[in-house]
Amino acid sequence: MKTSLLSVFFTVMLGFSSIAQKDLKPFKFDLSLGYAIPGGTGAKGGLIFAAEPKFAVIPQLSVGLRGEVAIMARGVSGVEDGYDEVEVKASAS
Repeated sequence: MKTSLLSVFFTVMLGFSSIAQKDLKPFKFDLSLGYAIPGGTGAKGGLIFAAEPKFAVIPQLSVGLRGEVAIMARGVSGVEDGYDEVEVKASAS
């Protein structure tokens, strides 16, 4: 009984806190940076860049596009002349 009453209380408080935001900015632009972990043998890590422009239709709903680019490296070691070879590839969505 106490846990259900407590969960109802937190749900109501969360609803009031989301309604309290009155400064609606219609256009937003988010940038993200992350770490890419490719699969396979010899795969090395990489970086992910993401950009997301969006438009706030109403305070609870935004519509936008998201574009991502992942840049990953794959290394080859044990080359005859002593240099390592690295392939760098990108994947976008």
